[in-house]
Amino acid sequence: PLAGLTAYFASRPLVESRLLRAWAAVAYAFLPAATGALAGGRIGTAVLAVLLPLIARAGVAASGLTNPEGVRGSWRATWAYALLLTITTAFTPIVWPIALVLGVGVLALRRTEIPAYGLRFLAQLGTPLLVLAPWSLSLLPFGFFREAGLEYGPSAASALDLLGASPGGPGTVGGLLLIGLVLAALAALLRSERRTAILTAWAAALVGLVFAVLSNSSAWAGPATLVYGIAVLAAATLGADGARARVAEQSFGWRQPVAALIALACAI
Repeated sequence: PLAGLTAYFASRPLVESRLLRAWAAVAYAFLPAATGALAGGRIGTAVLAVLLPLIARAGVAASGLTNPEGVRGSWRATWAYALLLTITTAFTPIVWPIALVLGVGVLALRRTEIPAYGLRFLAQLGTPLLVLAPWSLSLLPFGFFREAGLEYGPSAASALDLLGASPGGPGTVGGLLLIGLVLAALAALLRSERRTAILTAWAAALVGLVFAVLSNSSAWAGPATLVYGIAVLAAATLGADGARARVAEQSFGWRQPVAALIALACAI
C-alpha cells in the first residue's frame, strides 16, 4: 500500500488524469518485484519499492528535464535525491550504479552546462559513498548486487520474465502476464508530444533491464526489475495520458483497434 501511495503522489506533476495515476499506482504496487519482496521477506527491495517513486520524482526535478529551457534543476531537489539515494543504497546497493549510469546520461544531455550539473552529479553520487563509508567502499566492484536481509541465492527468472519485469521466485507472476505494459510503453513512443519524458522513461527502463540481467545470475533481480518496471509504467502512463481524446479526434484506422488491444492487455 505504501508503495502505491508514494507512486500516486510522485506522478502528480507528470500525469493530469487522477484515474490514470491511480491505475499506475496500483499496478506499481503489484509489480512482481514488490509482491515477491513481501512474500520472500526481502526487506531491501520492500524499502526500495516505497522510496523509488520519490527518488524518480526528485531525480527528474534535479536534472531539470521538465523545466523550461534555460532553467536548471534546483539544489533542493538535488539534495533530496542524494538523501533518498543514500537510504536506498543502504538497503539495495544496486541503485547506486544505476543512478551513476543515468547521471552520466544527464551530463551528456547537459554537456553545455557541465560545471553546474557536474557539481550536482558529484553531490548526488558522492553523498551515499561518503555517508555509508567505509561499508560503501567494500561494495566495489561486485558487491552492489547484494541487498539487506537474508541471502536467498540468485533469481530463477527467464529472459521473458525479466522482459516482463518479473524477477522470479515466491510471490511473483510470469513475465508473459505483464507484456501488455511493455506494449503500452512501446506504443507511447509513437506520441509526438511529451517525447522527451517518454524517452527518458525508456532510457531508465533499459538501464534497469541491463542491471536485472547482470544481477540475475548471482543475486535476486528484484531491485533492478523494480526500476525497470516503474520506468515502463511511467512511459505507458505518459503515453496513455490524454490518449482517448487524441484517438477520438482521428478518423477510424489501425490506431483505434491497436489502442483497444493494448488497453485490454494492460487491464488483464
